[in-house]
Amino acid sequence: MGPSRGETNRRYGRAARAVKLASGTMAVFASPRGSSDPAARSVSVLVLSTSKFVEQQLAAIRAAAPSLAIHTDPASAPADVEAIHAFMLAPGIAPRFPALRFVASAGAGVDLILACPDLPSHLPVVRPVDPMQATRLAQYVALAVLLQARGLPRYEAQQRERRWARLPQPDESSF
Repeated sequence: MGPSRGETNRRYGRAARAVKLASGTMAVFASPRGSSDPAARSVSVLVLSTSKFVEQQLAAIRAAAPSLAIHTDPASAPADVEAIHAFMLAPGIAPRFPALRFVASAGAGVDLILACPDLPSHLPVVRPVDPMQATRLAQYVALAVLLQARGLPRYEAQQRERRWARLPQPDESSF
């Protein structure tokens, strides 16, 4: 089990609290809606859009937190950026932002973010958690195994050649 809400707030501040409280599979980088904290201010976020998927996430973040200060160009983003949302980080980006509190992966993996050579080692890296991810991955693996076990690529080749020949199937007891 992860850290409690209070522990997350103490360790990472308001920016990470928003990620901890976000519902669904993506993080929203803003103070919780309805916050009565007079000191609450918008979090400055850099979104590095490298795909249509991240563009969709960017649109969802803007819709969920319209007052959020979102920047999409690292060269022109202000130094007060507290969060970066990206699939990967190029060298030189993270050190530009002294107020950076965490990096949020746009996808399930963080390998391309952790591969950044100048990512500060103390910086938390978070990722979305999709409860269906393991199920979908298992389904994909089962599909790939069945495609190969049943010889579908050979039948697809026949289809392209406009011919049909029944192919021998492996003995199912050998699986």
